Amino acid sequence: MSDLHRPFPLMAKSNRERSYSVWVIALMMFIISACGSAETTLVVSETSDTYYQINQSIESDQAIARLLAPYITDMNSRMSQVIAYSETPITRFRPEGTLNNLSADILRFRAVRELGHPVDIGVANFGGLRAPLPQGNITVGNIYELMPFENMIAVLKLTGSQVQTMADQIAVRNGEPVSGIRFRIEDGRAYDILVGHEPLRRDRTYWVATNSYVADGGDGISVFTEAQERIDLPVLIRDAMIEYIRARRHLNYELDQRIRLSSSTSEE
Repeated sequence: MSDLHRPFPLMAKSNRERSYSVWVIALMMFIISACGSAETTLVVSETSDTYYQINQSIESDQAIARLLAPYITDMNSRMSQVIAYSETPITRFRPEGTLNNLSADILRFRAVRELGHPVDIGVANFGGLRAPLPQGNITVGNIYELMPFENMIAVLKLTGSQVQTMADQIAVRNGEPVSGIRFRIEDGRAYDILVGHEPLRRDRTYWVATNSYVADGGDGISVFTEAQERIDLPVLIRDAMIEYIRARRHLNYELDQRIRLSSSTSEE
């Protein structure tokens, strides 16, 4: 078994082995450096994979455990910090859920703060909300479970016609988390669209806050790749969530009919 494939519990070495490893690493770095300066093109002719199962049957390496202990203690302390209290569980659902509404509101709120001008619509993605927020205390760790990705906030300028297309693409999916927009889904299309309190106008443009994954066309909202303008904000969505929720301290999110289904369309 090569050292590269050994699990952590088998990594304790003698002084002689550690000295040997240092020389191996130095040699590998020299080879990589030499390859980088040569003009020879290397082609992979064959690959193979070996999988090792890591489970409770592997004994703990006490040296590694002692090394990691202070970091684990510090991480647990950070993750257990209470940032807010929720009256009810905050969960995702289609066409609308309280977690849907909260996540989309956060995107739009933070985009307004960063840009200093109104942002009309917020759109998150249902699949990106990986865990509900519990009733009671909400911790930093809960937000990491909810949003484990390193996605940033992106703001797009769309025409009114593109917003209609966006709503239709959301309707095909039976809803996505939205803020600042309301509509009814019937037969896979969006109807009765309101942005703010006004009917959608095809002759004007709208600012839409979303995440970098969806802005790149992820989760089927391909119209975002045709935006008139795109502004990428240097803000992690997870950080925006922690700050927004911490500032409010007390959450009591309710559904408010942002997306409605006609009687012929089934809920998820």
